[in-house]
Amino acid sequence: MADLIRNDLSESGFEIVRGFVGPQSIRSALSLVEGLRNVVRRSRFLDAQRVQPLRRHLGDEKLTALADAVSFDRLREIFEARIGPGVEIDPYLLGLWIEPARRTYVLPWHRDLRDNSKGLDWKAWYRQMANPRFFNQFHIALLPDECLWVVPGSHLRDDTDFERRTFPSRPILVDFIERDLDPWYDGSDKFPARFSRRWAEDIFDKAYYAKFGLPLRPGARRRNADVYARALDYCRAMPDALQVKLQPGDLLIYRNSIWHTAIYRADVTRATLFSHASTPESLAWLDAQRQSIAKQGPAARWFSRDQLT
Repeated sequence: MADLIRNDLSESGFEIVRGFVGPQSIRSALSLVEGLRNVVRRSRFLDAQRVQPLRRHLGDEKLTALADAVSFDRLREIFEARIGPGVEIDPYLLGLWIEPARRTYVLPWHRDLRDNSKGLDWKAWYRQMANPRFFNQFHIALLPDECLWVVPGSHLRDDTDFERRTFPSRPILVDFIERDLDPWYDGSDKFPARFSRRWAEDIFDKAYYAKFGLPLRPGARRRNADVYARALDYCRAMPDALQVKLQPGDLLIYRNSIWHTAIYRADVTRATLFSHASTPESLAWLDAQRQSIAKQGPAARWFSRDQLT
């Protein structure tokens, strides 16, 4: 199957530019983001998989140096050659994918905005789903990265019968992932009670993993091996799914309207820069959607196909 997939943004919905960033620039970029893992683990969530925006932690001077190291100007040229002029890549939105400190997990299969933005105008999303000027993202790997899975070409079509049966409602959840690791689960058991045994374990783990950076404990390794095996089965069960494999310096550009997911492994160090490549029309559309969602307030609804008729 992989040999039949074109490395082409318009047709496949993703494209890899090998060796986009050279070895010296990779080292420079890594030195700028070194230490951010423990910062975000101590201040936010021990199993966080991203640091965003980087500006909050780096400041403007280091952020500019990082954008220069990974050649934002050349990145903009690559996008404009594929989707037309007026591409904007805002360094203030730049983020960093990292590995969770202790627990491996997998995201649900999803299409961005449609499946993870409560209150979105679904018909408006469908009108722009295949528009090359909308929904473009990029990853720049500073270390090897095999987290992302995609369904090539799905940005050009609606859901298949299999996809509708498998994911009938929103939000999409993964049944073998703990609720507090699922970014879209908002039930009452999302986080443990303040004085529960789990809360005490979290306090211990914050010191163990975030402060001292000690290796995974045996119980965590066993749990993660089991979850990783199940996560691979989950990803492979999606028809035509493809694992995206990046080497240090590789650039991935892709449409986030494609079906995609990611496995976040606690046992594999990750450092991948990411953000959006916007256009004037996509920014205006997104601003209108944000205003509409804000007006809906508690009445905002998850995506439902009956809203398309």
